[in-house]
Amino acid sequence: TQLPLTKSSDTFRLVSVGALRKGKNYLYLIEAFKKIDHHNIVLDIYGEGPEKENLQLAIDQAKLPFVLKGQVNNIHEILTQYDLFVMPSMFEGFSLSVLEAMAVQLPLLLSDIPSFREQCADTAVYFNLNDPADFAIQLNHLMLDKIFREQLAFAAKQRVINNFTLAHHMQGLNNIYEEVLGNQ
Repeated sequence: TQLPLTKSSDTFRLVSVGALRKGKNYLYLIEAFKKIDHHNIVLDIYGEGPEKENLQLAIDQAKLPFVLKGQVNNIHEILTQYDLFVMPSMFEGFSLSVLEAMAVQLPLLLSDIPSFREQCADTAVYFNLNDPADFAIQLNHLMLDKIFREQLAFAAKQRVINNFTLAHHMQGLNNIYEEVLGNQ
């Protein structure tokens, strides 16, 4: 299966989805992008929140190719227009945004936090939140290796199919009920 790309240029397109609040850690991406040659790279951030003005100011001051896109209802359709999904969260529960990216076969570059590791296992590349240069290194590797990106994306979609479908969830609930009721 090929990674669905509908790009119209040589620009490497990054996307992030989440509320614009401190825990999502978008300021980390600003610091990381200061360490890379970001010409031919853009980052679109979808979401709204209390940090919008501060984030826009930081983006403008650093002169970065980031665009705050606001809230949308069809993110699963929009995600297919990108090359890589990034998420710099400091903490996260089970992320629906990450799940949607996995489901549309978009490769993932995520902060190295336990919830992302649990959700994605070896189907994502992780970066150190204490070192913005690590993000730059991982991004560069992914940009240069399209085959690796495609392998990650395919593995992520398979992980969704194998672990996060409604049928899988219902079977897990059924197993719990059978165990509880069987022990009475």
